[in-house]
Amino acid sequence: MKQWLNISRHRIQAATAIAFGIAGSILLFQSHALTPTASLQAEDGVTSSAVTMLTDTTASNNGAIKFGPANASTIPGTIASDCSVDVTAAMQAWIDATANNTLLIFGTNKCYRIDGTIELRTRSTLAFSGNGSTFKSLNAMTTGSSTDDQRAMFRIIGSSGFSFKNMTIIGAYTHGGTLDDTLQHAHGIDIRGTSADIDNVTVSNVAGDCFYYGLGYDNITRSSGNVTNSSCASIGRNGLAVTSANNMTISNNSITNVGFDAFDIEPNVGTYTATTGWGSNNITITGNTITGYYRLYAFSIVTNATNSHDTFSNNHVVSNGLRIGIVNPAGAGVRPDNVTITNNTADNATNSPAIEVHLVDILNVTGNTIPMTGGTMATTDLSCRVTVTGNTFTGGSSQVTSTNPTTGC
Repeated sequence: MKQWLNISRHRIQAATAIAFGIAGSILLFQSHALTPTASLQAEDGVTSSAVTMLTDTTASNNGAIKFGPANASTIPGTIASDCSVDVTAAMQAWIDATANNTLLIFGTNKCYRIDGTIELRTRSTLAFSGNGSTFKSLNAMTTGSSTDDQRAMFRIIGSSGFSFKNMTIIGAYTHGGTLDDTLQHAHGIDIRGTSADIDNVTVSNVAGDCFYYGLGYDNITRSSGNVTNSSCASIGRNGLAVTSANNMTISNNSITNVGFDAFDIEPNVGTYTATTGWGSNNITITGNTITGYYRLYAFSIVTNATNSHDTFSNNHVVSNGLRIGIVNPAGAGVRPDNVTITNNTADNATNSPAIEVHLVDILNVTGNTIPMTGGTMATTDLSCRVTVTGNTFTGGSSQVTSTNPTTGC
C-alpha cells in the first residue's frame, strides 16, 4: 500500500509539473508572440531576407530580430503629391540619396506625376511602400518615338532585394488592347538582372508590358522574383514578359485587355547557359485570371534560347478561349524542357489547335478544361516524351495530334 501511495504521489507531482509547464508556455506565448519582434534563439541557418538586430527588453536575452530593410525614408513633403507637376527628377534625387537597405515610404493615397523614368542601378534592398498611392504619367506618347519607346515608369538594373507593394501605375498610352511595335518597350516596371518582388500593384495604360523581367546589362545575370496579387489592364503588349529570369512565381494576378499575350516567356536570341544569359528556368505561372488578350496567346514560350521547367497551371481564361503556343518563329531551334500545362480552364470556346507545341523535350498537358469550336485540342511537332491526357475539350474532335516525334530526351 505504501509503495502504491508513493507511486501515485509521484504521478500527481509529474502531472502538476506538466500542467504548470503548459500554462507557462501559454502565458509566454500570449505575452510575447503578438509583439512586432521575435525572440532570439540560438539556432543554425541562413536568413532569406535582410535582418536587423534590435533591443527588446521583453524578449529573451533582451534581443530581437527585424526582417526587411534596416532603415526607413519618407518621401519629402516638398515633392508634390497631387499630380499637379512632374516630379520625376525630384523623386529620382530623393531615392538616389537614400542608403541601401531602406524602406521607401510614400504618402497615403497620394498621386505622384512621373513623366519620365525612375531608373536605379546597382542598388540593394530597396522596398517601395506605395501606401495606396498612384504614380501617373500625363506625358502623351508619340508613335515612332525612340524616347517614348524606352519610357518605363520604373527601371531597375543590376540590383538585388527590391520590392514594390501597394501602389498603382498609370501610363499615358491611350490605345489599350492594341500593340504599337514602336512603343513596345515602355513597361510599367522594367526589371533587368535584378531580384524584385511585386505585390498588390495595379498597372494600366502602358504601351509595353505591365511587368518585364529581363537580362542585366552585363549580358549574364538573369532576373528573379515573384509577382503576386496584382493587376494589369488596357496596355499595348504583354501582361508579364520574361526574357531572362530564374525561379519566379507569378500567382493570383488579373490580366485584362492586353494587346499581345497575357504571359510571355520569350528570350532574345543570344548567349545563354542553363541559368545565365537569355532564357528561363523554373518559372511558375499559377492561379491567375485572364480577361482579354487580343493578339496571340494566354501563355507562350518562344524557343529562341533555353527554357527549362516552366509551368502554367490553375489559370482561368474568362474570354477569348484558352490558347497556348510553344513556338519557334525565329528558327533558333532551342528545345525547351520540362514544360507543364495543367488544370487550366476557359469559359469560351477556341479554334483548333488550342495548344500548339514545337520542339519540346518532356511535355505534360493534363487536367485542362478547354472548350473547342471543333478540331484537335493540342498539336505537337518534333517533341519528345509527350503526355497529353485527362483533358476536357468539349466541342473538339480529338485530344492530341503528334507529328515527327523524337526520342532520346
